[in-house]
Amino acid sequence: MADQSENTEPEQLAGLSLAEDVVIGHDSIDVASAAQHRSEDQQQRRGSAPGSELSGDEEDQGSELETMSLYSSFGARSPAVASLFGDATAAAATTGAGLETTSAITDPTPRPPAWDEQAAEAASAAAAAAAAAAAASSSSGLVGGEAAAGLRRYPKHVFVFSSAGKPVYSLHGDEEELAGLMAAAQAIMSVVQSGGQQLKHLRQASGMQLGTDGAGRHVIAFFDRAPLYLVGFSALGEPPAVLRMQLSLVHGQLVSLLTASALASIFRRNPGYDLRKLLGGTDVMLEQLISSFSLSPAAALGAVPSLPLAPPVRTMLSGALGAAVRDSNSLFGLLTAGNHVVTLCCPQTSPLGPWDLLLLQNFLLSSPALRQAEAFTPFCLPHYNPSANLHAYVHYLHPPSGVAVVLLCGSPPDFHALSAARSRMQRDLEAAGTLQALISAAAAASSDGSEDPRRSGSAALAIGSGIPKQAGGGSIGTTPLLHFAYRHSGKQQFVMAPFSEPLDCPSLRQAVGVAYSQLRAAMYDSAGEVAASSGPMQRLRYEARQHFVLLATVTPEAELYLTLDPLVDKLAAAALHDRLAAWLQGRHEELFF
Repeated sequence: MADQSENTEPEQLAGLSLAEDVVIGHDSIDVASAAQHRSEDQQQRRGSAPGSELSGDEEDQGSELETMSLYSSFGARSPAVASLFGDATAAAATTGAGLETTSAITDPTPRPPAWDEQAAEAASAAAAAAAAAAAASSSSGLVGGEAAAGLRRYPKHVFVFSSAGKPVYSLHGDEEELAGLMAAAQAIMSVVQSGGQQLKHLRQASGMQLGTDGAGRHVIAFFDRAPLYLVGFSALGEPPAVLRMQLSLVHGQLVSLLTASALASIFRRNPGYDLRKLLGGTDVMLEQLISSFSLSPAAALGAVPSLPLAPPVRTMLSGALGAAVRDSNSLFGLLTAGNHVVTLCCPQTSPLGPWDLLLLQNFLLSSPALRQAEAFTPFCLPHYNPSANLHAYVHYLHPPSGVAVVLLCGSPPDFHALSAARSRMQRDLEAAGTLQALISAAAAASSDGSEDPRRSGSAALAIGSGIPKQAGGGSIGTTPLLHFAYRHSGKQQFVMAPFSEPLDCPSLRQAVGVAYSQLRAAMYDSAGEVAASSGPMQRLRYEARQHFVLLATVTPEAELYLTLDPLVDKLAAAALHDRLAAWLQGRHEELFF
């Protein structure tokens, strides 16, 4: 491998010294503990996940308690809890060592010293309730069998149920067969909530393995948005905070289809209502949303993927879209190219956040019927207004490349005015040659060998061809740079290089995506949780793992995550980072809208 140190000052990296604020981990699956230089008051800060200022989780903020008595009692007394990690036979023999004692639970108010005794009493009640749920479901053969086998077979699983315990959605298997697991999860959450607490996650101890090939310890994340409850299982190494953000997006996708007010009204009238009657045909949309978490780091970064474009082209596209929004009296206008956002037109007083954009993009990518002709459909933006639908006019300007225009308006919408405004926009772009330039850029973004439009890499940032040699680019073997992702913090957008050899295989692509989520969670807090008003706990992190080296930096303007050759040393990695960061910072107009 060529020497990458050159004459750069490697001791300085984004204004930081490598001798301070750096955490090194060797061949570690779990993220190392966060920087030990934090002050005592910083160690007490806990709250919602990194980027949760976008996810609507403000009510989750609070102090995190280490409740050993609560969770050890769960593990020792409750076969229902153990059934969440394995089958019913193993659950009967599970002891307190089966659950890690640092599971996250938030407490909005300070507790007196007697909390340990109160936790023990709550644990006993929870254990009894969960055991009763397990016994009831075991009698119908629902705790073990296919339900537990499904958890062992898949490294990731998500299911949703109502406050009455009715199944709503299951990523794998039949919802009815998971009724026992849902009952166990509901019992645990209900008892914890009865004490004024909120259960966020449980983590399987390292001694318990499920036998899933390639999978490690399971994390069980809980997301309570009554009347719906979501539970996610992951053995991929994803931080609990990131898993909860994913559950937040799944919940948001359900709200986008029905609205929060409709959900509340339905279950207020009939708590036992089977919501699957209204969600028929949406399984594909939810499944593709969950699968996108492994294909793109958008959810972990709390940002939308932007399509790199020449600034004059983007300026003309933005102007044409703005004219269409004004002519049609729309609220928002969006131009997309597959999984990438090209430009957005919205009022400065009420901008669209990344979560709403990600949900809208998944809706478009999961609805092939929208590509056939111009369409009009209701769609709720959960973080803009969860109680009402907007009306989305969708037309694909070039279906093969995924270039589409979306106009969102309130009621009463005028379909003919929307269609006429889009037609004028399309004619103007075709006459100026801008539409063809956009189609070419969109085709380049998807030319990484993958037919899945949810891959967020762009060929314009390919390490072998798009990145100049002085910025760290080059063919394999001539540069230690294997992959990178770059997030603009102010605009909440990101770009990344497409995967190429030697990382262009599903297992390594997934490993890199999980590694980025681990790095970001660890840099914001050792538990992967940070209050919305708090900044990162670390500004620089370096980890050496089995297949690659990771380097991440956080500044007020941007975040940069690098995947490097496993043989690179820290000084060469620092020098490469400086060159690449400088090159990216000089191209913000091209990279972001």
